[in-house]
Amino acid sequence: MDFVVLAAGDGTRMPKKAPKPLVELSGQPILKHVLDRLAQANPGRLILVTGRRHREIEAFLRQHRAAYPFEIITVINRDVERENGYSLLQVQPFVQDRFLLTMADHLVDPKLYFEARDHHGLGLCVDRAPTLTPTQVDDATKVWIEANQIKEIGKALERWNGIDTGVFSMTPRVFEALNGLRHCHRITVTDAVSVLIREGEPFGAIDVSGAFWRDIDTLQDLELTEEGPP
Repeated sequence: MDFVVLAAGDGTRMPKKAPKPLVELSGQPILKHVLDRLAQANPGRLILVTGRRHREIEAFLRQHRAAYPFEIITVINRDVERENGYSLLQVQPFVQDRFLLTMADHLVDPKLYFEARDHHGLGLCVDRAPTLTPTQVDDATKVWIEANQIKEIGKALERWNGIDTGVFSMTPRVFEALNGLRHCHRITVTDAVSVLIREGEPFGAIDVSGAFWRDIDTLQDLELTEEGPP
């Protein structure tokens, strides 16, 4: 099974000394922590989408590639302003079956990867009892769940009962939704999920409440992650 990791963001709220995936957490780049956890779920192949600072990430991968017993390929999003949905579109030529999708700035318990890998069809790992700061909740993508299915998703939901952890079970149907949004300058994964839900596609809520996960967007997030579980 292919695993796709989106790592094209500029990290505008993080220090600029390194690309966001290479910002150090507990002495190692965030991406190293992510790859070590992904390796536990035995990916068949890992496809990493990079952006403007792709050369630095590719140099990191060359240095560490021997540590991972699976193929790693990189794909470049040369228009990162179009957001993470456009990054995901760059992998369409490489995947034909269901795949796991995650983000290079989300540090999670490997349990989330196992749960997404073993889910059948479209699904998103959700936290129904998040332990986040008010600022993190405001910034988080929220979901409304009914009968273990996601019915609504977005940052601005007034009614929500779960948080998007950034780990998905995806099928090629997501590319159909993304291609239908190509006319938009900015395309997000959330936009594509919303389209699929409106079109009647079942989108499972994979409950991982209680498992550790952290979306590392800011220096505060980085500090809180270093204080939390390894």
